[in-house]
Amino acid sequence: MPYRSYDLISSTTNCAPPAAVYPGGGGNTGGGGGSTTPNPPGDYDPCDNGPVAVTSFRSSQRYPILGVPPSDCDPDVPNNPPTLPPNDYLNAFQRLIGELGITDQTEVQFLQDNGNVFVALNNYLNANNWSQDSKDFGRWAVGYLNENRNITWLEFSTHFIYNTPQYKLDTYIRNKYPKFSSIADGLVFFLATNPKVVAALSKYSGFSKNEIMELASNGSGPNIKLSNESWTIIANGAFNAKISENTIFLAEDNVKMFENNFLDARTKYSLAFSLMVTILHETVHYGRFQNGMPDPITNPDFGTKFEELGFGFNVEFKLNQPVIYKMYFIQ
Repeated sequence: MPYRSYDLISSTTNCAPPAAVYPGGGGNTGGGGGSTTPNPPGDYDPCDNGPVAVTSFRSSQRYPILGVPPSDCDPDVPNNPPTLPPNDYLNAFQRLIGELGITDQTEVQFLQDNGNVFVALNNYLNANNWSQDSKDFGRWAVGYLNENRNITWLEFSTHFIYNTPQYKLDTYIRNKYPKFSSIADGLVFFLATNPKVVAALSKYSGFSKNEIMELASNGSGPNIKLSNESWTIIANGAFNAKISENTIFLAEDNVKMFENNFLDARTKYSLAFSLMVTILHETVHYGRFQNGMPDPITNPDFGTKFEELGFGFNVEFKLNQPVIYKMYFIQ
């Protein structure tokens, strides 16, 4: 087998070593929480039953490799780097860098220095079958965490992966329209991977970019209600503080049409995008009310101004002329 050189980073004897995790290829997923260590008796021998020295090495290409060497307590342990297991970790690391298109060496170094972030992201991508949306989110996450070193992975994942979505849907909507519910729940990931849209939303809603992402992750955003009544709906949706200060109304007919299976893929994709943009459009009006900003119905419609700045055009869905929009990572 080929010879590789390795640089010793650290060596620490742990009498209760963690299980080694080698991500990639559908392997074991990384666990989250900590563990408890009982108080040992006075005659406890830390070298009994072979405690393991956990050592971190890097290859000559500077990629991290996780190695579990023989125990420091074993007799005649050689004073050289251990025999490493197969390169699962190295291969997974290189795959993640390539799939996410990470070329900034500071971001590569960040992942090298924070193996827990790499393992967690790798598990997240595996769980989502390396879909384009999950890769876009992963790419954004690396940049965000690299620029905000004070934020731990636990804090980040709590906000952006495991928390309640921004827009609140009642049980009726979730039970009757599960496909539409997935659109509303997925807006947090769309916003996380589309900073140009967030910037436009910030400009016209009055919320800061941080406030938008905070809303998108802790469930403090507006409620979504469905209606076909003319007093609540203008075209595809509406926000009217005189009816409710914390509710966005959407046309139920559009949601019902999306939920049914008779639409061709092109039309359904366009309608899904239109529904998503309608929610964000009405969030502009919701934000302007919450932030005490003027909001005339027309001339200008600030929701439309948001669409033009965030997407480059006014999004309008018509059944016979559906809008086609390919989701992409907007810089």
